[in-house]
Amino acid sequence: MQTASMRLPATLALILLGATGAAQAQSGDITFNGAVSTVTCEVSFDGVVGNDATVSLPTIATNSLRSGQSGGRTPVVVRISGSDPVCSSDRLAIALNTDRSANLLNGRLRNGVLGLGGGTNAVVGLRDAQDAPINLAGGAVLRPAASVGDVAEFTFFAEYYADGQDAIPGAFQAPLGYTLNYP
Repeated sequence: MQTASMRLPATLALILLGATGAAQAQSGDITFNGAVSTVTCEVSFDGVVGNDATVSLPTIATNSLRSGQSGGRTPVVVRISGSDPVCSSDRLAIALNTDRSANLLNGRLRNGVLGLGGGTNAVVGLRDAQDAPINLAGGAVLRPAASVGDVAEFTFFAEYYADGQDAIPGAFQAPLGYTLNYP
């Protein structure tokens, strides 16, 4: 004769087996919403209108750029304007290195000038408006420092950095792609 305490584990086992047999895989839908826009904003870098820019860093002496030091900090001011309100929105963003094509060392831009006159042993690092380093390795997104009237303004800084070794004389050039992300 079975006691109640012996029947409880058997009953519990049957309940659990029934519960697992009734379990179903869960499914659902994912909906992607977005828009393609004809909006064109005007871009200016340090007052020069155009989508492409050249930022000129100062020439600095090699003895001021020893391993682990930075120098030649240069502000970069980007202004976005246009007749569409999206061009001056505080939700507008500039995405840097979005396609991950920049030649980087530790999140900073490597020198692309090699050979005669190139190869400075320096990289160019970027800093945001609050002076925090910008790591470009995974791409970076900047928000406007100010949005006044019909202009969104972004400010960041570029500087040489001697990453792991002292700088040597040479020319420096490094491209960096960007994309405007509209809200």
